[in-house]
Amino acid sequence: MPAADLPSIVQSFLPTKVSPQIAEQLINLTNVYDLSINELVSKWQAILFSQFKGDSKVELDEKNFSLLQQKVIDSWQKSSLISSAPKANSTPASESKRKKKLGLSSFDKTNIFKIKSEFPLNTQNQSNQSTYNTLQKSLAENTSSRPTSLTNDVKPNSNHNVNLYKERKNSGNIEVSVFPENMNSSSLASFSSELSIYFAPNSFYGNLESQNINNTRSFRYMVDSLSDRTELLELNTDNLAQAVKSFYGINILNNPRYTTTEDVYVVGRIVGSPDNSYKLSQTSVELATSRRLGTGNSVSLDLSLLESYSLFPGQVVCLQGKNLTGAEFKVSKILNIPFPDSFADQNLLNKTDSFDMISACGPFTTIDSISTNSHFEPLADLAKKILHTPPKLVILSGPFVGEHIIQHDVKLVHLTPDEIFTNYITPLLNKIASVSKLILVPSFDDMVNPIINFPSPEFSRLRMNELGLSDQIISVPNPCQIIVNGRLISISTADSLVALSGSELGYSTTNFSDKPRLERLAYHLLEQQSFFPVDPVPIQIAPISYTVLINESRNTSDFRSFEDLSPLEIYRSCTKIEEDIDKSSDSKNNGAQRVDHEADQLHNPSSIDHLVSPIQMVYTPDIFISPSQLKNCAFYITSMVGKQKKCLFTNPGKLAFGKTGGTYSHFKVSGSPETLPSVEIIRI
Repeated sequence: MPAADLPSIVQSFLPTKVSPQIAEQLINLTNVYDLSINELVSKWQAILFSQFKGDSKVELDEKNFSLLQQKVIDSWQKSSLISSAPKANSTPASESKRKKKLGLSSFDKTNIFKIKSEFPLNTQNQSNQSTYNTLQKSLAENTSSRPTSLTNDVKPNSNHNVNLYKERKNSGNIEVSVFPENMNSSSLASFSSELSIYFAPNSFYGNLESQNINNTRSFRYMVDSLSDRTELLELNTDNLAQAVKSFYGINILNNPRYTTTEDVYVVGRIVGSPDNSYKLSQTSVELATSRRLGTGNSVSLDLSLLESYSLFPGQVVCLQGKNLTGAEFKVSKILNIPFPDSFADQNLLNKTDSFDMISACGPFTTIDSISTNSHFEPLADLAKKILHTPPKLVILSGPFVGEHIIQHDVKLVHLTPDEIFTNYITPLLNKIASVSKLILVPSFDDMVNPIINFPSPEFSRLRMNELGLSDQIISVPNPCQIIVNGRLISISTADSLVALSGSELGYSTTNFSDKPRLERLAYHLLEQQSFFPVDPVPIQIAPISYTVLINESRNTSDFRSFEDLSPLEIYRSCTKIEEDIDKSSDSKNNGAQRVDHEADQLHNPSSIDHLVSPIQMVYTPDIFISPSQLKNCAFYITSMVGKQKKCLFTNPGKLAFGKTGGTYSHFKVSGSPETLPSVEIIRI
């Protein structure tokens, strides 16, 4: 662009003042990075809004030009790395980024099986080198506007073979340790030689009808209907409303839209304004009622009288207050919702024996594990620890083969997800299963799992056979509630903590000093009696299918003793269920008949209490395992109302974190019902 165009540059940036010297540098910037004036102005406007609150009178001086220059460089560098060279030389990583850029689904797992024949082994190195050479050539044309650090930012990593995992110095460190005050060594002197494992009554049992076939039709994703979503939300609201009425002895729940001069009680679901329903603000909080409690309409909430509150979209709340105008409900108090019943309340603890348990969550390998010849080394190290000192129970949650593994290592392009699993993971899992009871929990982020939504059923026996897994290994659905030696354990791989953290609206005059934030977020899960109470759901966190939730909801049924429960061994048998029942003992035959009797009860109106969805927490767990991207943590959660129910909440972290190792958790559970379980979160 000739110097005669300097005035047009200055004119384009008005009302921002631009000196002739800065205008010349802007011209150089457009030449080097092949930008139009309008594109440069757009980037400057973005800086004004992000750093100067949209003040267009800010002068474009040397300091601000540096900000603009860096923004141009960052944008150009990002586009260069994404679009690299010809399509034939594209890589799984670039293809994944391209799909995200175009808005394509990141859950398209079938295409990964085609990659094996389409991409050569050295494609990634050629593509990276081509991008690097192109970048160097372009930058060499004008070095005056190039920061000295840019070439270092995009230069191929010369230390790509350095194994950061092997160089770690914190292996075995105890990150978090939680023990009850009344625990003593005598209660843990010896662990039980046997484990009795059952499904919690009325919880999500998984895909029972297709245990031996890979039938995923009932769990199809993206087939939701608006009516299913509405039905599920109203089901949750009405269930919690009934619990609140029973606990507080409330006779009538009013419609919050009706005017009243006296305080009334209302129950509804927290929603945001139509403009932003996921992120709340103090002035845009509304209460949506169910059709039974308030004709399904919503009303604005006035929270000015409250000293503190913690709200999020989808939260079911019981409010005390009044509506003087008909347009706004003025809240004077938020009532705490009681926790679900404790399984201990059922007086079925005649089979409580102490046991220890190790729990870990994927990913189970670092992102450079194959290129550094450290094939799933974190999982291998965990297996060594288990083989050396076997716990009674091991629970491993997916993802086992995540998409990020393919994205960061082109060598894996020559292997299908099933081949990665059978070559590297299956031998380790079979070794673990030879010394401990091993339970696998699937993840919707796993490339070996045909189900990509939440909730998801367990791995079918046919699928586990295809992966070469031992018949000793059991799989459970996600989420699930199981009873181990009389103690109830809840597990969910959906990152509900991140969803709550990103959507919570918290306010307090004391800054919530009485409860740390992670404990407050975890408390919501138990109070809402749900594994994932946030709605609307951020799709990048949990691909929830409301149609699946409705289709898999079930009526509650009564049970009297452990003999009426559903043993995992019957539902997760090694061969076909019918053959197992024929070959099993009389006790197992009776158990199977009880299962059929339970199914009959579901169609008997006299035995129906209410519907429960797969993500509803039927009982307050003794141990709640909820892996999250947030910092690993463990603490006891105590109900703030009613009977003092306590739960050991644990985020064990990930076994592998980037290029280095992560953490796992080791639980010790006493045989005494009065003694709370303990946990240590340990660095691998």
